[in-house]
Amino acid sequence: MVGNLLDQKIIQVFNKDLTKFYSINSIAKKLNKAYPHINQKVNALIDEGIIKKQVFGKSYICSMNLESDLAIAYLTIDEIQNKQKNTKTLSKKIIDNIKDIDAKCVFLYQKKIYAVSETSTKSSDIKTEKSIPLHFIDEEKFKEMIIKTDFLTNHAIIQNFEYYFSTLKKIWGEIRLRGI
Repeated sequence: MVGNLLDQKIIQVFNKDLTKFYSINSIAKKLNKAYPHINQKVNALIDEGIIKKQVFGKSYICSMNLESDLAIAYLTIDEIQNKQKNTKTLSKKIIDNIKDIDAKCVFLYQKKIYAVSETSTKSSDIKTEKSIPLHFIDEEKFKEMIIKTDFLTNHAIIQNFEYYFSTLKKIWGEIRLRGI
């Protein structure tokens, strides 16, 4: 079962930058919650395989386990909330037009809308009261954007969360290297 609000807030800490590792103490401080309560919650998430732990001296540090379907479920909920927050400025007409785009994934990044498609040669504007650029990129460009930019901390997935997380899994090693 996807957990309660506190579980989701713990996941949000990780989803702000999936490359980072956190001690339970640092999670408690970020959430302004008592350490014992956060310790209990994080250990439950570790037991469920949602969060990984690594021994670091006398304590351990934690990271998201992208191999866990439950972790992906939690992260997807957070991405949906992020989408709702970041697409409020887009009109209903834009959102409706985005739904009609045939793409592997559609996302908002740096106030532009991108669609991952088979080729990156297409380009157009979504027709609305304000023209918003729509950029078509291929899968390799999408991977490069995730690895080499601030994408992980500055995006909103609009369509096809599953493809986004599938892509993250494929390039996770390269993403982790960037975070070191």
